[in-house]
Amino acid sequence: YLMSAARRSSASVVEALLDGGAAIDAQTDAAKSDEEVGHTALMEAVEVGNRPAAQVLIRRKANLDLVTKTGHTALFLAVERMDVQTVRLLLEAGANASVVNKKGQTALDLARLNRDPSVIALLEAAAKGAPPAAKEKAPAAPNPRKGWVTQRPAAGRFSLELPPAYKP
Repeated sequence: YLMSAARRSSASVVEALLDGGAAIDAQTDAAKSDEEVGHTALMEAVEVGNRPAAQVLIRRKANLDLVTKTGHTALFLAVERMDVQTVRLLLEAGANASVVNKKGQTALDLARLNRDPSVIALLEAAAKGAPPAAKEKAPAAPNPRKGWVTQRPAAGRFSLELPPAYKP
């Protein structure tokens, strides 16, 4: 129930389940895909952007660095969502940014693939041992009208579209 609540419910429901004895770090052992095997309640909350539930789980000492079958942590899932605030939350709570997944990638490698400058900056600072700046303002997103990257929601995630004239 805790994983479902972390995905779909308010932080107070997650809190109540934990108060009732729910195992905070239980991991799934069967799922629709290999990527979901090993998910925790924290990963579920992060994956859908339920930051209030994630905050409760972090405050209640959820293990930040448990890995899925594919080697992903909650931090990887926040990076995949390009969710700067949750990446910062996890790093401030002590998430290990140097975990390597089954593909040999770190969260920073994934952020670079997604070309998200705000997330890249946070993870580069973490790689250098600098704590994330809590009050640091994220860089402004490039203006799509000037020929940069456009972000559009697609099935709960973001996809990146480059203008036809863009050449990396």
